Amino acid sequence: MASTVETANAEIALNSAKAPEGSIWRHKKSGGVYVVKLHVIVEATLAPAVVYHNRQKAASEIWCRPASEFFDGRFERL
Repeated sequence: MASTVETANAEIALNSAKAPEGSIWRHKKSGGVYVVKLHVIVEATLAPAVVYHNRQKAASEIWCRPASEFFDGRFERL
């Protein structure tokens, strides 16, 4: 978890390089295919998070997951 907004912004810059907006990822457990929409900071914790949507479903179904979970091996880039 980031300790300051500046640290969180630095982590977001790194995460954006690993998973650019529009990049496509598969969730290994469910097989779902998702598109990264953007990277954000969770206000309560200052933790970076990834916002994404299911490619096969309505774009209005938007998900947010802590970046630490998104990049821990649950997803693979296609």
